[in-house]
Amino acid sequence: MDKNQWIALGVGLGLGLLLLAVMIYCIWRSRGKVLPGEGTVEHRIKAALGSVSSTVRVEDVAEFPVTRDCFSADGLLGPAGSTELNWDTHVVIVDTSPTPLTHDIYPGDGPQGSLYKALGIVGAPVSKVERKLSRRCCAEVVRGPQGCTAAGKSWILVHLVCPDLHEPSEGVTGDDMGEMLGQSAAALAGSLIATCVDDIEKQHGKGACAILVQPPFSQQHAGVLPREGQVARFAECLRVMLRSTGRCAFKSLNAPIKVCCENKELQKAAVKAVKEAEKELGEGGGWLSRLFC
Repeated sequence: MDKNQWIALGVGLGLGLLLLAVMIYCIWRSRGKVLPGEGTVEHRIKAALGSVSSTVRVEDVAEFPVTRDCFSADGLLGPAGSTELNWDTHVVIVDTSPTPLTHDIYPGDGPQGSLYKALGIVGAPVSKVERKLSRRCCAEVVRGPQGCTAAGKSWILVHLVCPDLHEPSEGVTGDDMGEMLGQSAAALAGSLIATCVDDIEKQHGKGACAILVQPPFSQQHAGVLPREGQVARFAECLRVMLRSTGRCAFKSLNAPIKVCCENKELQKAAVKAVKEAEKELGEGGGWLSRLFC
């Protein structure tokens, strides 16, 4: 096999192990506490359970130590109100908005309008995300435009969308929301984002790239789980999946991740969720605490 095939194989195996880790955490967490807007949680963050193979042994799953430093009050462009590209590094931008589902061209208005204006892509065709009916709650990842800032920093825009998260549907529960948000978190470790990181590093060198992630938010189902709760669920899934390598990063990507919560309230919700997960796993997780902490 050539280098790209080996990379794809390694990323695939790594993602499988990450999904198994989330599955184990979710099963343990299902015995946990009550969340706002929801009854007793029978299956906490069922996300990423999907079709994970049950043949992978628990002993094969590596440890997943914790880091909270990746949760920022900044937006994708920087501090609140930023309208220019002012990153100090090369970046892969993970846009989790439903734009690929709702627009054929990048809009200059709406929640993401300032981002698309800053990138200079307003009016350009949107890379479409198609819902795969056979894969419920599946998160899809597509590569969008790329470019360079005035300061010479390269960027690549990636769309990460769980179609079910943004479609009106009756009977959606907190567990369903957890599954959708967890699939979104798991998709960060996929091969497409890894390829984007690799493309930037080929041009600028190892360690030259960071990943900026916007937490997914479903306006359609905010009544089931408010925005703070959605960010918290997403953060919990990342807490399980992220490896501590001296920075907030997936081992398969080898690039630091910055989760752009957009304001201090959402940042606090994310950090609080991660802290609570750490505490619960540390105090009552038994062998799970040894596995994940």
